[in-house]
Amino acid sequence: MRRDLSLSPRVEEKRELKVIELPVQFSLKEIKEHFEESLNEVKAQYPVADLLNENRSHASAKKQDITKEFVETYITNIELIVNTIYDIALDNDIIK
Repeated sequence: MRRDLSLSPRVEEKRELKVIELPVQFSLKEIKEHFEESLNEVKAQYPVADLLNENRSHASAKKQDITKEFVETYITNIELIVNTIYDIALDNDIIK
């Protein structure tokens, strides 16, 4: 029995073209505002973290090496970096 090994021509441009959506673009000012909102949400959780840390009653609840002061310093440093980038953008007229 012989098999038919011939090829049929390729049908081109048959599919509908996919619409490419442009990504949402935010201004640097909007990004910074969102960052500050998020940072404030994190800072608002400090009392909850303090309460959980103070009420460790179970023996398996070991105290972690990361202290509140470490977290506060870390967040302050991130805030400083973001504010510096924002100020540089303002100085170079990147923000419109």
